[in-house]
Amino acid sequence: MMIHYGASNAQAFAVHHGSTPIGIAGTALTSPKALDVWGRKNTVTDINIFRSTAPGQQWGWTHESADINPLIRVIRTSTGTPVYVWEAEAPTDYSRQSYIPLLETDDYGVTVIPSGGSAVWITMPGETELGTIKTSVEASSAPSWATGTIWEGYSASELIREMFRNDQGRVGLRLHSTISEVFEWLHSKEEYDMYILLWLRTASKILYSHYGNTCIPLILDKFSVDTAGLVTLS
Repeated sequence: MMIHYGASNAQAFAVHHGSTPIGIAGTALTSPKALDVWGRKNTVTDINIFRSTAPGQQWGWTHESADINPLIRVIRTSTGTPVYVWEAEAPTDYSRQSYIPLLETDDYGVTVIPSGGSAVWITMPGETELGTIKTSVEASSAPSWATGTIWEGYSASELIREMFRNDQGRVGLRLHSTISEVFEWLHSKEEYDMYILLWLRTASKILYSHYGNTCIPLILDKFSVDTAGLVTLS
């Protein structure tokens, strides 16, 4: 079993069984509030639901799993701008792999999908998009949170390499120093997706100066997602 991470900025979303208490994962809240409600969707699916005090707060959780099947779900506007994101290293329920963890209606049954928008699973970005993000990371400064940590004194280029390798070790992947190197080897689709998710999280930590394991700030700022879940950089 491995420690896995998940995160979402929606007001209501599913979390994995055995998840630890939720904490802020991405960029800090302007006025932090405690979590609101843990619940259960119903007695048939037995899926655990978290409800925050307001949509837009970026919450993260951890859980144990032997499964590697990264998923990113977004609710997008009619022009492709992501509004709400759910990302994790494995489905919420191994026996219900197609379960949609990002709730699409509020407490009153009203849709949270913007007019003309949709909810889609993201296809992980390819080498071109990742290369553009890599250029931005390498041109950036080290994040402020690195001060006082083992990463103090590292450049942005050094940080993304070393932190990326650390996360690969956590989930038992073959170690690669760069995202470009990943594509030089033969991996399963699930493994490629895991490498990409881990790298996006590391890039987000550097570009948006947050220490939590999520790429939500990066997705919200840089991604445009079409109706098929294909990503371009905005």
